[in-house]
Amino acid sequence: MRYIKIHKLFVIVFILLINFVNAQTVTGVASNLGCKNSGKLTASSTGLGTGPVYQLQKSDGTVLAPIAGDVNQFTSSNVFSGLATGSYIIKGKSTSNTTVFSSATIAVSDGYTNMSLTNPSLSLPCVGESKVVAVTLSGGKSPFVYSIKNNATNTVLETSASTTATTFSFAALPIGSYTVTVEDGCGQTIISPTTISNPSVTVSSVKTKATNYFQKDASSCSSPIKLFIQSGFGNTNGSNLSAAEAALFTWKIKYNGAYYGKDIDGDGYSDLNSPGYSLSSTFVNMPIGVTRQNIITNISSIKVVILDACGNSKEVSTTYLNGIISATTDCVNGSRVRPVVNPALVCFPITYTFTNTTNAADVLQFTQTTDGQYFTGFTAGKTYSFTYNDANGTTSNMFSVTSVALPANSTTLVVNQATSFVSSNYLEYGTLRLVFSGVASNSVINYTVTASNSPLVPVGTTGSTLSDADVPSVNITDPSGYWPKGTYTLSFTSSCGNGSKTVTVNGRTASISSFSTVNVCGGFDYKMIGNFDDSAAYEVVIVSGPSNVGLTKDLASTTESLLFEGLTNGNYVFGLRIKGGTRNVYTQTVNFDASSIIAIDKATTGGYTCADGETNAILTINATSSSPAPNNVLEYRIANGFGGTFGPFQSSNTFEGLTNSLYSYQIKDGCGNVVTDIVQIGSASSPVASSDITNFCGAS
Repeated sequence: MRYIKIHKLFVIVFILLINFVNAQTVTGVASNLGCKNSGKLTASSTGLGTGPVYQLQKSDGTVLAPIAGDVNQFTSSNVFSGLATGSYIIKGKSTSNTTVFSSATIAVSDGYTNMSLTNPSLSLPCVGESKVVAVTLSGGKSPFVYSIKNNATNTVLETSASTTATTFSFAALPIGSYTVTVEDGCGQTIISPTTISNPSVTVSSVKTKATNYFQKDASSCSSPIKLFIQSGFGNTNGSNLSAAEAALFTWKIKYNGAYYGKDIDGDGYSDLNSPGYSLSSTFVNMPIGVTRQNIITNISSIKVVILDACGNSKEVSTTYLNGIISATTDCVNGSRVRPVVNPALVCFPITYTFTNTTNAADVLQFTQTTDGQYFTGFTAGKTYSFTYNDANGTTSNMFSVTSVALPANSTTLVVNQATSFVSSNYLEYGTLRLVFSGVASNSVINYTVTASNSPLVPVGTTGSTLSDADVPSVNITDPSGYWPKGTYTLSFTSSCGNGSKTVTVNGRTASISSFSTVNVCGGFDYKMIGNFDDSAAYEVVIVSGPSNVGLTKDLASTTESLLFEGLTNGNYVFGLRIKGGTRNVYTQTVNFDASSIIAIDKATTGGYTCADGETNAILTINATSSSPAPNNVLEYRIANGFGGTFGPFQSSNTFEGLTNSLYSYQIKDGCGNVVTDIVQIGSASSPVASSDITNFCGAS
């Protein structure tokens, strides 16, 4: 019986011990002030006994407070402030017990989203103008204050009132380099560079690329006369205009001293003093009432007027072109004559009389009702004079000649090469267009490559083409309608004879090898480096990135691009394009990361007192700036509590004579970046000497 009683006593004591152990807990409640690194943990515990003390660690075990890096030190304060978003653990123990208890991992959020500023670099519409700088902000905490500084003079030009708006437009500014700064309600700042540059092309550098002449639908005598900008607009240096460059200009028709632009009244004709046409509009109606005779009489004063947004202009001449009459002889159709009359501004029907100049009895008469109509029955090798009369009674100035010579019969193909145009979307490719004489229109002509300097088109390659079209791509992998750049000798066979021709296919040649970046306040400058066959033929475009997407720069030389200045830090893709094209022939990825311009070492920033209320704490702030030297030198200042008044900035990163309390501090670099943070100076309770702190508050 006595044994049973002792056993029951043991069980009771054991159960009490289990309950005691289970009752010892450490917990923490997270909160924040909504500003960067304003997270807060309030610790509590149960069952630790008298005088509980606490220690804060990161979830990886790094000790943060009360003494960073010292696992032996605890504080009687149960509040840990100035925390960054992250995961933490609170350690707790009794001052009379060495057993340390740990909380579960606690997630802390400071409630703050870093600011991001969209601040595009700008190109002026014309030299000497100014432009509004508009910025868009995300993140941060309102209210915000926006300002802009002229980098050349280091002068702040404009500062906004405090506002909750996340967009702001500064007054128009001229060409120059500027820095935009935004300060939010938490005292954080973000800076971003921007540049305003002159346009890459001015109105004096824009030209029409070929003849500007007039056309008319000959099927109706009342159809409008149109002005045709043949081949469109380009740069006087021979390059195409990029889409961004072309958008800087419009054009109008100058007729009888007045300027005519877009149709705004719906009648289909160019209207007086209306907005200009875009450079992509190359076939437009003349003003209402303009006749063929008006064109011929006033041709010297009819102009294409190219305009920029500032009113600067450039005049380009127009030309009245006669119709074209041609003669061919081939084995299928015999000898034929073909008149094309739409440039002559006449109308159907047109009657013709052709007379053999060596046989007056050989007279042929025809009526033309469609443009490009063929007339047959001519004698090969003979010349015919001709007269004509259209539906309006026109008997002159329809053609520049009054006779046409018919080629003699031949079994030899005469082959000529038309201009080879480079591809605007693919390097090393161009068009191959051949003009055949002695073969019927749209005849199939076979070819064999007998000589080649391109490995993509080996000798022996065969194919076929039509007599009136570009030679189709030679390889299935070639871009449609283009041949690899090179020189080739082609042997031709057709139903009407054979021939041979050495041809040259043009193409662009370029490569990129590297890039150059330079750190500037709030961002970076960039240029592409490589080898380019023609500095005027290419442009570099920002394909993607945090700012200035779509911005283009020309090449500065055949080895590098012009500088992209003041780009916001981040990840970019730059593309190399042939001007006039839409495809990037090369891309280049550049990551310029400075997401934390001023980086604070939170693990080593802080201070302590040996007891509550003492004023012997030293606050040490450890931080670095990624701004370019000498702007990476830092200054510091502090304020009591959160939202207190800051003292002056100082070069030293230490502040003495502080007590255990909450402090705000600011760090500023030479670029104007400012970060605001919070630190809690704690007091050490029951200090214990450690290997790295051998004389801590008198402990031994």
